[in-house]
Amino acid sequence: MEDIANDIDNSSDSFHDKTTTFIPLTPLRTPKAISISDLTYSDDTSRHDLTREGNIIDRIYNGREDCLFSRTVPNVLLPYINHETFASQMDELNATLKNAMNRNYGFVDNLMTNLTFQVWPLLFGTHYKRCMKRFVAQLDRFEEEFLYPHGFRLIPPEYTAFMFIEIVPVLK
Repeated sequence: MEDIANDIDNSSDSFHDKTTTFIPLTPLRTPKAISISDLTYSDDTSRHDLTREGNIIDRIYNGREDCLFSRTVPNVLLPYINHETFASQMDELNATLKNAMNRNYGFVDNLMTNLTFQVWPLLFGTHYKRCMKRFVAQLDRFEEEFLYPHGFRLIPPEYTAFMFIEIVPVLK
């Protein structure tokens, strides 16, 4: 019996040779926090020196999954657009986004898709896609009427996963 115990001890020593290194498990290190105001965006620093904080339209986080954008005017647009005009534009965009997420239309679209063996969206489209086309048209109109005359344009929210709408200067 002792011989078997010695064999097990000897075999365990040969298992862990000197080339094997063990890395102790440690919690993941968190990266250093960076303030949003530390990040700068500038295509042409002689014309505009915009901080990221001053040139985005934030999304409202209300604990639900609604995608709504803030009615607060970004700092870069304060000299050009009054609060009422900007708030009305954001209300229109938010109403379109709310309409796109209507569960009743989603249920009907899914039902008809399944009943027609996936042909319904190809023939008639979905309510969501129609609303998103309207949303893009509203953003384009907002750009043409209020931003282009003052030298700005929007980065579409699709590029930022609808987390915010970024306003950048137009290069001339």
